This record gives sequence, structure tokens and C-alpha cells, in this order.
Amino acid sequence: SKGTELKFCSAKQIKEMSVSGMVECNAHGHNHFKLAKLSNEEVQNEISDSKLILEEVVGKEVSVFAYPYGSYNEEVKNILKDRFKIACTVEKGRVQKNDDLLTLKRNSVDSEVNFVQFKGIVKFGRI
Repeated sequence: SKGTELKFCSAKQIKEMSVSGMVECNAHGHNHFKLAKLSNEEVQNEISDSKLILEEVVGKEVSVFAYPYGSYNEEVKNILKDRFKIACTVEKGRVQKNDDLLTLKRNSVDSEVNFVQFKGIVKFGRI
């Protein structure tokens, strides 16, 4: 069977969204690999390429990273810390004042979430 075809934004569309001030574009890895399974050199390339390309497109510093598939370990965090201020995992829940800025929780919101559910996610985090 044929899988779902994903349509990605063009560089022009990303720039337009970023310039609008309504959307912030940040890094997510160049090839969307599970970073914890890569060598340190491969992790450095994935992170650096993603950051450099996106910064070129949006014309400003990119300081937030989202781990592809939530895949990271201490070595990945150590490589990331010199390039980004904040990184998000796929762990659900609310961010707390003293949380590690390189392992923040992230709550997904997609087209299946209605407004009442959205308000609950914002207030309590995804359960």
C-alpha cells in the first residue's frame, strides 16, 4: 500500500512564516535521525547542518531544538548545549521552573484536538 505523502514547506514559505512574527521556526535535525543512535560526529553534523540551514532561511539565530523522535542521551545533550539554549523532548507534561532547559517536556497538538482539549493541554499538560 502507498504511504501518506508529506508536503514540506519551501524555504520561501518558512521565511514568510518567520517574518510574520506569528510562527517561530526552530531546528529539528537535518535528516530527522534518532540522535542517540548516531556517532558524536554524526550528531554534530545533524545539529549543525540543521541550525545553519534554518538560520540562513529565516535570517536570524535559531536557539531552540526539538529532538527527532525524542531521541537523545547525555552525549547528544553535551553536543547540543553549545549551540542551543533550549531543547524539547517528546515527554508529555508541564514545564516546571527548575527543569533542565535541554530536556523540556512538549505537548503535541494536532488537528484531532478540539478547543476544550487544547485548553486542558495548556493548563495540565498532555495526559
